[in-house]
Amino acid sequence: MIELYCGDGKGKTTAATGLAIRAAGNYIPVVFVQFMKDGSSGELKVLKKIEGVRLLVPDVCFGFVKYMTEEQKRETALVYESLFRQLEQIVGTIETEKRGMLDNMQAVIILDEVTHACNHGLLSKQAVISFLDRYGQDMEIVLTGRDPAEEFRERADYITEMRKVRHPYERGIKARKGIEK
Repeated sequence: MIELYCGDGKGKTTAATGLAIRAAGNYIPVVFVQFMKDGSSGELKVLKKIEGVRLLVPDVCFGFVKYMTEEQKRETALVYESLFRQLEQIVGTIETEKRGMLDNMQAVIILDEVTHACNHGLLSKQAVISFLDRYGQDMEIVLTGRDPAEEFRERADYITEMRKVRHPYERGIKARKGIEK
């Protein structure tokens, strides 16, 4: 199944992290791939400690896309392509493991902020669509981010939209460690 957590409200990554913890607690393998972030968020510190969770996080982050140079965008795109290739290799390994199991072992694949990466041309939307079409019936795939492409919406079995009503940022309060980051 494919899940989509989208919208301009807080909680998309938090919801995906909760699902990762639930799955790992039930011995379901989890692959958590994070885009558009620098790898320092609190949820990653906890997920690193959980058996059965594999993290793929970019080793470069240049901040907001609107402030990136064209060279930084190209470098980011190369890093994201590499992460996606790593994901496909890991999923191939999981599929091999599944064939040897008597029950229908599945995996949870979380693509955090993938819609944002695709919207800005930093990751091929077609590559993500192909991945969804190939694995969306056998694994639980979670996409998070704002403004998901219609192709992602069409494929989603679950769509949860977080809607911002009010946010402290509007009053000049920056993201707080442990709460928003």
